[in-house]
Amino acid sequence: MTIDAPLVELTDVTFRYPKTQSSFTLFVPTFVVQPGEILAITGRSGAGKTTLLHLIAGLLAPQQGTVTTGAPWAHIPQELALFDVLTALENVTLPLHVAGVDESMRVARARLALASVGLDRHERQRPPQLSGGQCQRVAIARALAQQSPLLLADEPTAQLDSTSAKNVMDLIHEIGHEGKRGAIVTTHDPLVVARADRVLEIRDGTIHERDT
Repeated sequence: MTIDAPLVELTDVTFRYPKTQSSFTLFVPTFVVQPGEILAITGRSGAGKTTLLHLIAGLLAPQQGTVTTGAPWAHIPQELALFDVLTALENVTLPLHVAGVDESMRVARARLALASVGLDRHERQRPPQLSGGQCQRVAIARALAQQSPLLLADEPTAQLDSTSAKNVMDLIHEIGHEGKRGAIVTTHDPLVVARADRVLEIRDGTIHERDT
């Protein structure tokens, strides 16, 4: 990938859930995220924001059109997907272990990521011992520790108080603009929208450009 190549590009993408699940259809005529860009995706609940992220991540395949991802990505899902039997530190290091990162390096990166979201004193606690907002921050730390060029964040501030939400957006802002990395963030949060470089809205099954 050259430095100027898009991190993500969708062209004439159409996705429909099977009729047995939903009559929902999402159409994306064009969608491009450049290196160093933070993009916010807005829209009402059920509009297709999470579906769009899943298409970008390759978790769903479109019936028509093309999805090109030019960089590895890390994902902050709504469902968090933390393992209750693992500590916060172990939850953050797990993807690094799978990726083959050296043990000392993955522990150092995980501890740095947990500290960046204010959880350095909670690394030995397991998800059932943490609040919902703290679990959200563990999931964010897990994505940050992967240091991927592209961050996909699904409602990352939804369970956070205003101070924690601001701190998380500061991190996403810094990471998204560092070294030509980028971030795509779905949100209902005005704070996230205000910090984005560009805002798209999913409305009536189609994605539209919106003024920030």
